[in-house]
Amino acid sequence: MICFCIQDTGEKVRILKDTIANSGIDFDILNDSSLIYKYEDKESDHKSETKYCMYIVKKK
Repeated sequence: MICFCIQDTGEKVRILKDTIANSGIDFDILNDSSLIYKYEDKESDHKSETKYCMYIVKKK
């Protein structure tokens, strides 16, 4: 089993999924979900939110 957590920007997620799908390995998708990573630095009051894709696959 492997868990990928990749920034959901541009073509990154599509490239990852296509690469795994074309790997020739038989696998099950255990999770394919989006999440938002929130960062806060209280000292500088800097805040950011970044969208990620969590993609978990397991070899059959």
